[in-house]
Amino acid sequence: PCIVTTEDMDAHKITHRFGPKRLFFVPHQDHLSFKCQYGRYEARNNVAFRQQCIDG
Repeated sequence: PCIVTTEDMDAHKITHRFGPKRLFFVPHQDHLSFKCQYGRYEARNNVAFRQQCIDG
């Protein structure tokens, strides 16, 4: 699985699109959606805020 920590998200100024901010274990082939933290905006429009877990 892929592991997404709160430290990683804070470093990139993002948070989970749905649910509370916490440690996530994402199963292989599953998707996870993000959004900018409150008060932050996308630097570019071509950034994918939905990522797929592929081999951890």
